[in-house]
Amino acid sequence: MRLAWKRASHTKSHGGCGTCLARHVKCDEARPKCQRCIRAGRECAGYEPPPRSTTQLRRICPRPLNPISHLSDHEGNALDFFRRVTILQLPCASATETPWEKIALDLVYRQPAIAAAASACAAMHRTLTDVQDQNQWQFAMQQYNKSLALVSKYISNLQQHTSDDDVLVVLVACLLLFTYEAFSGQDAMASLHLKTGLRIIHERCCPIDRPRTPNDRHVVVVKPCPKSLFDVLVQIFVRLDSDYTLTGHDDPYLYPICEEHMPLYFSNPDQASSYLEIISAEIFDFFDDIYIHTYHVLAEQRNLDSMHEDERNCLIRAAIRTVEVDDTLIEGISKCRQSLLAWNAAFAVVPRTDKNVLSHMSTQIFFFCVCFWMETWRDETPMLVDRFEGQFEYFTGLCEEFLDRHVANTPFRSTFTTHNAKGLDRIDTPPAFSLGSGVVTCLVVIAERCRTSSIRRRCIATLRKINLRGVFDTDYLIAYLEAIVNHEEEAARQCSPYVDLGSDLKACDIPEAARFLEVVMSPSYHASNFDFYKKKRVGLVYVTPTFGVIEDFLIGRKSIQLC
Repeated sequence: MRLAWKRASHTKSHGGCGTCLARHVKCDEARPKCQRCIRAGRECAGYEPPPRSTTQLRRICPRPLNPISHLSDHEGNALDFFRRVTILQLPCASATETPWEKIALDLVYRQPAIAAAASACAAMHRTLTDVQDQNQWQFAMQQYNKSLALVSKYISNLQQHTSDDDVLVVLVACLLLFTYEAFSGQDAMASLHLKTGLRIIHERCCPIDRPRTPNDRHVVVVKPCPKSLFDVLVQIFVRLDSDYTLTGHDDPYLYPICEEHMPLYFSNPDQASSYLEIISAEIFDFFDDIYIHTYHVLAEQRNLDSMHEDERNCLIRAAIRTVEVDDTLIEGISKCRQSLLAWNAAFAVVPRTDKNVLSHMSTQIFFFCVCFWMETWRDETPMLVDRFEGQFEYFTGLCEEFLDRHVANTPFRSTFTTHNAKGLDRIDTPPAFSLGSGVVTCLVVIAERCRTSSIRRRCIATLRKINLRGVFDTDYLIAYLEAIVNHEEEAARQCSPYVDLGSDLKACDIPEAARFLEVVMSPSYHASNFDFYKKKRVGLVYVTPTFGVIEDFLIGRKSIQLC
């Protein structure tokens, strides 16, 4: 007779410790550590439930449907317009080889906050390029408020350990909301969104041992060779920050540094641009040192505290040219020059191709601005600037070509309605599109410092085509530059009353006595001041030398009625 063996009944357990489960052995489930692991001399992994596999998670929470399927027809049309048209006309869209707008386009279909911000930009874009459409404007406001509410929740939940993906959403939203406010002409709000992104980047990327510079700029570590989308956005914000400053605001908020040495050769314009930002930050910092040194020297000769802020600023900038400096400052100037020479040698091997043409041009333009600014600090007389006449001609042409290429790349919906002193105007570039390219800064520098009339007129004519809505005022900037040109050319004719100089003056026709040694827009510090350039009067402060010494500098003011 065969015996029928019956297996003893027991309750099957799936709650063993992590070590026993991994070894497929029975666990006694003793707490806090099982005795089996202790006797075997193994480390008990505890009783945390193991993570579900990706397959299990997908069964429980299937992939979300494409957000487009949940949008209204109005929202879907707005996103389609953003994808086809607005995406090409965003700030800094042409200044980098790795454009941030492609990152935004990817997030549009996955993040409701980005979708709402993109819809708002598209609707405002249509409002400015169509006959005024009240429905589009109301829809834009609705989507803007929706995005703002969603982004505010993201920001309130941001922590130091938050993933880069979550931060990515906030940064892209900040850029799109900045674009919306620029399109709307709300300069203060546009600046606020940009500063929000800059503050978040500083919190994420600042070194623990050096969060700020002695001059109170916010240090961030950048990666010239980005390894993630977050790294790309950091580059974009740093570029916008520096160019936004030169357009008419105070010192940049961020101070980029790099933990890698600059290579002998750059691989692309974006890498070159990142290293140039780092060098320019160092030059900004060093200029502040010379500025403070000059202030103390002047304070011994004049009562600077009794002067108007703009007059004091202009006088110090003029005095930097001839003030005596110690060996430390001389060494600093030499170091800045060597850094720029090394950068130029590394950039010389980067080819200009059809793919990178705009970013390559933008990097060249930015380099000229930084290099020219540093090389003319110590020019004792304004006549020395004439050595740059060849570069003035070349970079004026490069800025014109950059603008033509951008317009050619945006053939649709690129004529925007703007408001000026004369009423409505139409301009063939989108608001703030040039921000991050350095083009406006370059044209302003050349118009101020070049003394050849034809080149100056070309710069001013090119600036008329650039829409600064949301960042500055094009008419105000042009009136400021025309006041400088008219003053110097009229002074040159007075210096040579018996010579017919004609209307097209050359640099050699304008003597030193007719030139400004230094000139600044008044007010010269613009931070959080978004109203002065919306007024009817343009102010400037200038310094002219008599005998070339600090004590004999003459300070003047001009005020021009904006037509």
